[in-house]
Amino acid sequence: MASLIDGCVFLPVFFLDRAMEGFALPQWIIFLYFLVSWQLGWLYNALLHGYGGQTLGKMHKKIQVVRASDGGAINFGRATLREAPYLFLILVGTAIWIFVHVAWYGGWYSETHDRFVTKAFLIITCSSFLWVIVEWVTMSLHPQRRAIHDLIAGTMVVRKQTVV
Repeated sequence: MASLIDGCVFLPVFFLDRAMEGFALPQWIIFLYFLVSWQLGWLYNALLHGYGGQTLGKMHKKIQVVRASDGGAINFGRATLREAPYLFLILVGTAIWIFVHVAWYGGWYSETHDRFVTKAFLIITCSSFLWVIVEWVTMSLHPQRRAIHDLIAGTMVVRKQTVV
């Protein structure tokens, strides 16, 4: 449920992404827009987890991310490490996307590049989907409901302690 709420936070970005494709703007503006917008998801998670342990979805569900070792608050570095698997896929996709644009505007983009890019994005998409399934299975089977990204970063999600 928290992920669903966090996904809704990005609906305006999703619709703006679709709209940007049709705007009659200089290509460098559209290029920079997408370069930034693709980073918003992991930045949202890393910033909010790193500076409070909660995204908007986690706030609503009254859960938070803490260090698994002692239940303490996590910092931006650990929150970013928690995002590392997703960040890797995003950065690979972004690097390919930058290559395509440089090749296209440089005049040396070819059908060979197009076949490579199509396969690369298919692999990235399938890897992302597979990663979500592996994360869900891991979380479902782990006694503390920790997903792989929690194990990598040494974090866990807990019910938020309320101060009375």
